[in-house]
Amino acid sequence: MPSHPMTPVLIAGGGPAGIALLLAASRMGELPRLLDEGLTLVEQGSHIGSGMLGRYVINSDSAAETFVDALTDNPVPELARLCTHPLIERIRSHGRCTLPLRVVAEYLDLVGHVLASLIRKHPASRLLTGWRLTSLRQGERGEWAAYLVSADGAHTQHVTARRVVLALGANQPEQRLYN
Repeated sequence: MPSHPMTPVLIAGGGPAGIALLLAASRMGELPRLLDEGLTLVEQGSHIGSGMLGRYVINSDSAAETFVDALTDNPVPELARLCTHPLIERIRSHGRCTLPLRVVAEYLDLVGHVLASLIRKHPASRLLTGWRLTSLRQGERGEWAAYLVSADGAHTQHVTARRVVLALGANQPEQRLYN
């Protein structure tokens, strides 16, 4: 029987929910520890960040300052440096107003790019873009067996995880928008 890579934390989904989790961990000073211990992030798209959010035709329900606050004085220097990025300056100018989701999507893609770089730098952590979680089963000892399939369906892999976060996103059918 083939050996399955073990990861302490498996995050399924690198869109807004997965990014929010990693940003929260960074604000608490826990992201470096998570990366050092081993984190596997699985995203079916080609990159982590906004997912499909930029296609939604509504405003965020969070004030613009909330997005800036996630980066201000962040203990992770690579994220803190984003505070001077032109996009963050533009978001900051909105203060307590909400933002169109297309702007939030730009923000998440920018943050996702930095987070992807951080994950790739840690030998104990893995970023699997172009992969999706197709099944998950908890074993008798509490470990999770995850079955992954490549986006093109040509490859599969098994991963064993101690903890799993499902951040699989939402769906906004276009017909509902028209109605």
